[in-house]
Amino acid sequence: MYGLSGMVVLDLMDGVKKGAKLNAKRVLLDSNFVSIDPMVLLLRWDKKNQKKVSVMAPKIIDVYNRHMGGVDKVDMLCALHPIPFRSKKWYIRIAWRLFDLMVINSWLLANHLVQQNVNWECVKKNVKCDCVNLKQK
Repeated sequence: MYGLSGMVVLDLMDGVKKGAKLNAKRVLLDSNFVSIDPMVLLLRWDKKNQKKVSVMAPKIIDVYNRHMGGVDKVDMLCALHPIPFRSKKWYIRIAWRLFDLMVINSWLLANHLVQQNVNWECVKKNVKCDCVNLKQK
């Protein structure tokens, strides 16, 4: 299965050690299109000095940081606007999480298409009404 994907194993150099110390969590990255070879300068927050410092890091870290924003935004919106429903069954929780993601995605699409802020409660109400109408048909 070589060639489809690959893991990058690297010796930690001085710059990468600093980056690993300044980051909150360690992340294992795996890519088939970018590697560690071109080292880039990244800005990281240093708690001790209370300012941003430049750190040398592999290119794969830079690509990861540039493209992880959508996932963080959806998680943030799910935390800000949860659907108040609790269940002990794991599959019901997954269904409600998918429903929550559906409502958030429809709200983001409505904001994008209309080019102005659409009320969150209005979108949630419309989705509820649409689900009730589907049930009645």
